[in-house]
Amino acid sequence: MKKLTVLVVLAMLISMIAAVTVQADEAWKAANIDDGSQTTEELYELAKQEGKVVVYSISSRMDKALAAFMEDFPGIEAEVVNMKTDVVKEKVMTEYKSGIKGADLVHVSDLDGMVYNEYVLAGIMYPYYPDDIVAKIDTGTYSLAAGFPLYWELTQWFYNDQLLPDGPDVDSWWDLTKPEWSGKLIINNLLTNHDYIAQFAAFAEFADEIEADYEREFGEKITYTNPAGKQNAAYELVYRLLSNDVVFTQSSDEAVESVGADGVTEVKMAWGPSSKVRNNVNKGWHLHALTMTPKVGVPKPNFLYIVDSCEHPNAAKLLERYLLGGDDGQSRGTEQFNTLGGWYLPNDVTPAEGSTPLSEIPLWPNDPEFVYVEVLDMEDFILSLLG
Repeated sequence: MKKLTVLVVLAMLISMIAAVTVQADEAWKAANIDDGSQTTEELYELAKQEGKVVVYSISSRMDKALAAFMEDFPGIEAEVVNMKTDVVKEKVMTEYKSGIKGADLVHVSDLDGMVYNEYVLAGIMYPYYPDDIVAKIDTGTYSLAAGFPLYWELTQWFYNDQLLPDGPDVDSWWDLTKPEWSGKLIINNLLTNHDYIAQFAAFAEFADEIEADYEREFGEKITYTNPAGKQNAAYELVYRLLSNDVVFTQSSDEAVESVGADGVTEVKMAWGPSSKVRNNVNKGWHLHALTMTPKVGVPKPNFLYIVDSCEHPNAAKLLERYLLGGDDGQSRGTEQFNTLGGWYLPNDVTPAEGSTPLSEIPLWPNDPEFVYVEVLDMEDFILSLLG
């Protein structure tokens, strides 16, 4: 009899869980993630019924952004879990396969295209495009095909403008392969920084431009000298660059600090995150970014995605609007991320004071499908050079 009672209770619990799951899935369908026409006011009314939103974010700054969100939208609890990109991907996938409703909104970078190819195309994460905010972006220049970026960062070559007030005699990536920069180029160890390898992989799509830039710089056609025999100018550039006695550090912080910190006396250059220029204000550093030919590089988008079948889809949509600047680009959701070295794409979000306009920085687009395939070859190539 006891055994029968236990079985009945278990059956009731399973039925209740199934009912809750069906209700959550119905709510997800009703939220119309593909519908970007809803206003802030409409979403707020729907979000209050859900009562909560959960974010997985790669930035500790999200904590303060969510605190402002809860003040501006009372009745909605906002919770953030901070973790690195690889952990975000693993956690979302594990929860999705297990049927666990964890994150509603995910803030993650995707330089190697893994998120787009394995999560977005698979329907595990969805990009949400608010119509009125999309209308404020030059989508002909800045593609939103892979998702809606919260903001863009870059990886740039920096020099110390206190030591070189007129800048170094460098205007091309090929200049960095010349003997005068031997031993003076600082990069975070490529064996531990997959993002940098992904950026070099992205360069391979634009080999023709890199080859033409070689001819402009040296006045002759390129010759391929890399040991793998790669007839691609991006690979040749990486080979010659890494052969120029590059100095590797254990972190990007260490790389840019060794170049731009107050008190540095030796002229060097570092390849590092654009966000580090904030240290000019915060720590009295002297970092200045170079403009390079044929392009500075590719952007590092920090995307926002809504997780499939999440519990609080309308609150996630409302929060995304808030983080992107809201109706007029003035929401407090931008305060933590619209900083030096970071760029918002909507034109009604005023760039941080002292920022170089994004339109003045020559960039290649980042194609996640191309990089996703190419990064494996580039990684093998670099490992063969450094191994």
